[in-house]
Order: sequence, then C-alpha cells, then structure tokens
Amino acid sequence: QLQKLQTQMDVLYAQIADIQKIKQTYGSKLLDLVEAGENAEKLTGFENGMLQFNKGEYLAAVESFRSVVLLDKKDTKRDEALYWIGESYVKLSEFEQAIATFQTLVEKFPDSNKLCLAFYRQGSSFRRLKKKKEAKLFLMDAAKKCEQDGEVFAKVKKELFGESDAVGEKI
Repeated sequence: QLQKLQTQMDVLYAQIADIQKIKQTYGSKLLDLVEAGENAEKLTGFENGMLQFNKGEYLAAVESFRSVVLLDKKDTKRDEALYWIGESYVKLSEFEQAIATFQTLVEKFPDSNKLCLAFYRQGSSFRRLKKKKEAKLFLMDAAKKCEQDGEVFAKVKKELFGESDAVGEKI
C-alpha cells in the first residue's frame, strides 16, 4: 500500500515538473498578457491553448491547438500544437486519441523537436491502455531513436525497466 502511494506521488511530482516547464516556457508571456487586462482574443491560438492547458481546460485546449494545426498552414508551431493536443488527450485519459495524435505528429513533422516526446507518449499511452506488447514496442523504438535526448531516454528507461506505474504494473 505504501509502495503504491509512493509510486502515485512520483507520478504526481513528474506531472508538476512538466507543468513547471510549461510555465517557464510559455507562462510568463501568457501571465503578462492576462495581468495587463488583455482579452483572450489577442492571444494567438497556440498561446490560448497553452493558457487553457495550464488551467486544466483540456477540451478547450484541444480546440485552440486544433485551430493552429488546421487554419494556419504557415504557423511554425503546428507540430507543437499537435503535441499539446496529444498531451490534452492524455490528461483526459483518452489514450487512443492521444496515440493517434502523436502518430500524426510523427508522420507530418519528422523533424519536430517534439518527436522523441511523441514516441515516448505513444508508448506510455499504450501502457495505460494495458496493451503491454504495443507499449514495449513503442518504448523500445523511442529508446533507439531518442538515445541522444537524455530527458526522454530517462523516462523511457524508467517505463521499461524502472518502478511500476501508478496502477502498479511493470511492462
């Protein structure tokens, strides 16, 4: 019981760290706009999506990010918007949607800086669906393709060989 709680706490701490990274990357600009009294309409679709994601409004974030992907073919953040759509689906426990979204990112944006994270999140989403064979295949592929990305490689290694996840299962 204690081990299970510790594992769940580790997962929560990892999520908090992810949120802090998001806030470091995008938060100050968004907070400046909001504190200055600017309306959400003045935010770009991507900025609005990040604001919604940070507030836990994942369905709204999906729509904002989707508008970036579909409506502005010249936007340089289309790959990042796809990644955050996938992350939003993960937060909503819609793992099949997340897997499909991450796959779209992989296929449409093979040079994206979010590629390794997308591979990892596909594997972890299969794991959450209790599809261990698929999870292992995707995580092994992520380990091979993303060895140079220390952060992602560490996450993959932990998923494959480390502690059990929040539901107490190892691959």
